[in-house]
Amino acid sequence: MTVEDRREDMQSVTPAPAIATKCKSDSLPSSWRWRSFSLRRVWAVFASALSLGLLAAFSAPAQAAPVTYWSAGTTCGNAAPSDFTPGGSITASLCAKNFAASEYICDFGGKLQVSDAAHNGLFAVTSRTTPTPGLDSVWTTNPAYPVAIANPADLPDWGAGATDIHKPVDPAGADVLLMTVTIKSDATATGGPYTIELGGTGYPYLDTSSSSTDCLTPDTTAITAAMTLTPTPASAPVMAPLSCGAALTNATTKTISFSASGGSGAPYTYQCKVDAGAFAACTSAYNTAVLADGAHTFSVHASDSASVQSADVSCSWTVDTTAPDVSLTATPPNPDTAASATFSFTSTDATATFECSLNNAAFAACTSGQAWTLATSGNQNFRVRAKDPAGNVTATPASYTWVSNFTASAPVINTVPTLSEWGLIVLAMLMAGFGMTASRSAFRRRGH
Repeated sequence: MTVEDRREDMQSVTPAPAIATKCKSDSLPSSWRWRSFSLRRVWAVFASALSLGLLAAFSAPAQAAPVTYWSAGTTCGNAAPSDFTPGGSITASLCAKNFAASEYICDFGGKLQVSDAAHNGLFAVTSRTTPTPGLDSVWTTNPAYPVAIANPADLPDWGAGATDIHKPVDPAGADVLLMTVTIKSDATATGGPYTIELGGTGYPYLDTSSSSTDCLTPDTTAITAAMTLTPTPASAPVMAPLSCGAALTNATTKTISFSASGGSGAPYTYQCKVDAGAFAACTSAYNTAVLADGAHTFSVHASDSASVQSADVSCSWTVDTTAPDVSLTATPPNPDTAASATFSFTSTDATATFECSLNNAAFAACTSGQAWTLATSGNQNFRVRAKDPAGNVTATPASYTWVSNFTASAPVINTVPTLSEWGLIVLAMLMAGFGMTASRSAFRRRGH
């Protein structure tokens, strides 16, 4: 019955009959007279008061329906989760507020879904819990986690399954925690923003009652709650500085080692490439294929345990397998009589250095225009080769053979005899003198 109906009923009430009452006393003064009053007036006053009370009751503002919302963490009253790390998890609580005093929660139900079907599989519920004592000690379903969140929703009903569950809103007007869920994101959820909302056919709903014993005829409220999540970059792993060895080499292969740290930690996986090739799975101590002459670049990046990828690191080098040439530009005459020789030589490789060998000695560093001393007279041989910074050496050295006949200077003796040597000299002189005297005597005896 509406307020207007109630007003019409009150106006159609049959007025009560007037009742006159007379009082008389012979002992009263003659100025007193009979008086009467009508109960009609009393009834009118009562009916008016009743009408005003009913009107006030029916015109009072109705209690607003409960409101549900997402709260970050495991308690109510927080802002909804707004960001996440791809590959990581968030915890969110479904809460309700705006309850009337002495109101009871009977049960609730619904399903989680992503607003865009293109995002199916990017999020999954890994756990759900309810307060203790909880609203929904009996789940309608109890899936094996994780359960992917899709659109339309395929996460089983998370509402209470019994109609005799009561939870008073205490204190009156307080926010009530309905459930807490942990949602894990896929590492590929790097776009967004993504919206996770309540859904499901016939869902979601919240049943309440003003009776602590009656949930068979609850007040059912359709509820909504959504959270919009934006991915934030996770701390990425960092590659250690990379070294490819010598910047210039004649080696046609390389072995390169690398490592990563930070981010979400080990295990780390790596992808490598050489030059313009495609990245492919690799491990440290990577061996390149045989490389052609020219510049080359090696690149590598790491992914941590959360599949977050590091920045690329690279190093470059040049392969040079071409040996430099060498030619003699000045040589000594052949034949020659000099005890030394000077040679000049050059290479078309401006970066080349030279190594020389005289008369089959070991090659040693040398310079053009350098003078060489000949140890012996006769046949001579000189060889020179070039060497570039990559380590390439002339395969066939430039060579020159000639004859140089020269007389070596006699050695000069400048030695003082020792005492014993003087004694031998004196003895020799005395003996020589004695021999001469004997010869003269014999000569005389013969008659000369």
